[in-house]
Amino acid sequence: VIAVNTRAAYAGLMLGDAATFAVAGLLMRATAPVPLAAAARAPSRLGAIRDRRYVMVAAADGLLDFEFIVSGFLLPLWVVLHTHAPRWLASPLLLLNTAIIVLFQVRFSKGASEPAGAARSYRRAGAALATAALLFGLSGLVPAAAAIVLLVAAMVVHSLGELMHASGAFGLSYGLAPDHSVSEYQAVWSLGMGVARALGPAVLTLVCLRGGLPGWAALGCAFVVTGAAVPRLAASVLSPRTSRAARSSAAGRT
Repeated sequence: VIAVNTRAAYAGLMLGDAATFAVAGLLMRATAPVPLAAAARAPSRLGAIRDRRYVMVAAADGLLDFEFIVSGFLLPLWVVLHTHAPRWLASPLLLLNTAIIVLFQVRFSKGASEPAGAARSYRRAGAALATAALLFGLSGLVPAAAAIVLLVAAMVVHSLGELMHASGAFGLSYGLAPDHSVSEYQAVWSLGMGVARALGPAVLTLVCLRGGLPGWAALGCAFVVTGAAVPRLAASVLSPRTSRAARSSAAGRT
C-alpha cells in the first residue's frame, strides 16, 4: 500500500483491517468460555494496584513495549520520510519481523518460565533493542544500498530483542503474581502495555522522527537502562515473599 500510495489503497487497507477484527469477533463468539477457579472469582480489594513493587516492574515492561511502536508505527514512516531506501521496503521488513517471531518464539521462551530467568531476558532484550535503535538511526545517514543493509540488520536484531522481551514478560507477569490473584495482577500488568501503546506514537514521533539519530540513541539508552533495571525490580518483589515463606516454614517446624 505504501508503494502504491493512493487514497483508494489506504482506504482499502483500513477497511480490510476492520474486516479482520470482525472475523476475530465472530470466532470468539464461537469459543466456549473457560471456567474460572473459585479464587479467581473472589472479590478484589485492589491488592495488585497497591503492590508498588509489582507496579514498578509492570511500568518498566511498559517502557520496553515501545518496541512494538517502533516496528508497527515508526519504522514505515522512518523508511519513507528519512532514508534513501525504497519506500516498498517497509513491508518486507515487517514480514521479516513476523517470520522471525513465528519461527523462534518457542526456542527463546526456554529458561524464562521462572522469574529469575525471565528477568535476565530483559537485560539481553534491552541491549538488543538498543543496538537495533542505533542501526535504525544510522540508516537515515547513508545511501540507499547501505540503508537497506542497515534496516534489514536492525530489524533482525530488533526481532531478537522482541523475542527476549516477550518471553521475559510472560515469565514475570505470571511468576511475580500470587496464585490467588493472577487475573488481577495480569490486569495491572496490561496497564503498562496500554499506556505505552497510547503514548508511544506521539512520543516516538517527537523523539525519533524529529530527533533523528540522537533521538534513536536516546531511545536505545532508555531500552538499555530499563532492561538492566528489571532484574533488581523483580528481585524486590520476590524477596519479601521469600522471607514470609521462610518464616512460615520455620513456624511450622516449631
